[in-house]
Amino acid sequence: MKMGPALGFAEVQRLLAAGAGLPADGRLDLAQVERIDSAGLSYLLEMTRRARAKGVQLRLVGVSEQPHALARFFGVHDLLSFDEP
Repeated sequence: MKMGPALGFAEVQRLLAAGAGLPADGRLDLAQVERIDSAGLSYLLEMTRRARAKGVQLRLVGVSEQPHALARFFGVHDLLSFDEP
């Protein structure tokens, strides 16, 4: 699943409208994402919830510092599974 440099409200709407499902390998590559907002963070939490409901651990890979900082700010960092570089 390809994501643009910003995972914000418009990108989340596009992904949901396209029916973007869970990656088959359980890894969501965010290497191209430079910035996310609260809508993007909510999307990652929802994808994590959907994965857990199917017995899969969603791993977020290639994550830059800004999404980490936002997740910490909102107190949800520990709810997401980040693969460290």
